[in-house]
Amino acid sequence: MDGQNVYQNYVPFLDAWVVLKPGSHSLYVKAWDSSGSALPTQTYQVDVSGAAPPVPPATATRIVELDSSTNWVVDNNPNVGGECNDGSIGTWQNASDPNTSNAPDYNSTGKHFVVHSKCQYDDSLFFNEGWEPVYAGATNYLWDYWFYMPVSTKNSYVQALEFDMFQAVKMNDGVHEFMFGTECVYGTNQWQNWLPENGGLHWVNVGLSPCQFSTGTWHHVTYFFQRVTSSGYQVIPATLGSSTDNNKSLRFGTITVDGQTMYLGGLGYSTIPNPAWGTTLGVQHQLDSAVSGVTIEQYADNETLTVW
Repeated sequence: MDGQNVYQNYVPFLDAWVVLKPGSHSLYVKAWDSSGSALPTQTYQVDVSGAAPPVPPATATRIVELDSSTNWVVDNNPNVGGECNDGSIGTWQNASDPNTSNAPDYNSTGKHFVVHSKCQYDDSLFFNEGWEPVYAGATNYLWDYWFYMPVSTKNSYVQALEFDMFQAVKMNDGVHEFMFGTECVYGTNQWQNWLPENGGLHWVNVGLSPCQFSTGTWHHVTYFFQRVTSSGYQVIPATLGSSTDNNKSLRFGTITVDGQTMYLGGLGYSTIPNPAWGTTLGVQHQLDSAVSGVTIEQYADNETLTVW
């Protein structure tokens, strides 16, 4: 695409989703045979007018009803961030705000995240993980969920709403942690991603604003992420495993909020944690307060992670 590789594999068929910035592009496909001879197609001109989440292939695996799982953990450890951490999981059933019997999947189950802030910057993390190593070979991720902020949670109470998907994969040089971190910073009304900046990984504005969510209504969010090489594109060997997988970087693809899909496109890098860290796959929600002595609530429903 535009003279640069955007996808490469070593099997005799091609079926891939490629993250492209809206605009005009030139495209061709090149194939090699077993002798090493190559033949490209003609060059095509394509105009990308917007973004859209992918349609997963039939071989994809859907991990459904994450919100109904009993595996959620409240992480109030100081390393989560903030000046204090006082989160808890509340009761899901509610007859008023929201009326949970009318939640998006109508099965009367979900998660209710609560923070009673005891300081100005109270950051509490809620995560669900543990589906590895079954999905260690996944390089594409479609994370879909609904959430609701009651009208009692005022925008002025919120410093940020954070939504992250993460995976730890055993590779040829250790276990790599991939943190697809995203957040809406309420003070600046900006989306941020966890991206390289000034020699490290930091929260970086991605140029999407506004992002503050209205209260008293359900919001539908879908993310598309990929594992890619450091050059920014996927290379899929004939047999994908810990010794052959070189997709050690992160590609932020798209975010869809209430039916509007926006291009992200940022490229990050994985980190190698302590060797004792095992492989894992998971999602997390984090609520960060901007005011002491207030209550922030978030309901999550119909949460699904599709991987391939």
